[in-house]
Amino acid sequence: MSIWHFFIGDGMKIKISCALMAIAGLLGGGAFAEDSAPSGDNLKVTLGLKAWDNKWTSAAKAYSGAIIAIPTSEELPLLPLVSVKWKNWSISASSYTKTTHKAPSYPDQVYVPSKIAANVNYMETPIDREEYDISVGYDVLPGLTVSLGYKNVKQTFNTAYQITACDAAVGSGYDCPSLQNGVQRDTDTATYTSTILGVQGSSLLGDTKFFVYGNASMSIDGSWKFESSDGLSIQHNGDYTSTEFGLGYLLSKNMVLTLGKKHQVIDDKSMGSADVTSGFIAGISYTF
Repeated sequence: MSIWHFFIGDGMKIKISCALMAIAGLLGGGAFAEDSAPSGDNLKVTLGLKAWDNKWTSAAKAYSGAIIAIPTSEELPLLPLVSVKWKNWSISASSYTKTTHKAPSYPDQVYVPSKIAANVNYMETPIDREEYDISVGYDVLPGLTVSLGYKNVKQTFNTAYQITACDAAVGSGYDCPSLQNGVQRDTDTATYTSTILGVQGSSLLGDTKFFVYGNASMSIDGSWKFESSDGLSIQHNGDYTSTEFGLGYLLSKNMVLTLGKKHQVIDDKSMGSADVTSGFIAGISYTF
């Protein structure tokens, strides 16, 4: 019997569209920070690494139908990235390396009319989270790039729970003594995939080595797929939005430091709940 049912809620497409236009307006006329890197024969390769000190709140749907916000432990995942640029075209890829977040314990009640009524205590749950994305970009203006790509998010819930009280009807198919025999364990997964539309830009601040940067992206055809260890499979459409804004510094013609704030939301229109990740993000990159 699988207990965890994770679903993700409300969209932000109007807000993210405004963010896309704001980046275009504020950064589109500035010098792109990468332009300070050696030009060579118009081919540039950039390797980078970011650390995202984030707080992630997921959501669970209880058997009662209530949506429960699940704040997980604050973690510091690493996000390696690589970009290959030829003239105005670029191919980029990045990942959210596998990181274990911990969700707190909470009580729930299971009730199936004429079959079973039970009290359930969920224990602290480790959740393995990993992401990756790949995109193709084009410089539409100096300092402004638009992109089209693919996003994949995978969350694995290693759930442990104990049924503390149980009352099952005869012939219901539920065996209370067996269900109450120690800790039960499930491994469930939630996977989000989508085509992603994005924009990114940067602009030097006068004659200094400092620059401002920003990027934003939104889903075009995103969907969640939930699969439980007892064979349950559910799929819902979901919207993805991500924004990151901050300040950068040119250590040299090749090396760049950045510090900003990143906010990511993945929701599910049908459930009215949201998967939200937010926090400060620092990075370093080197362009060959």
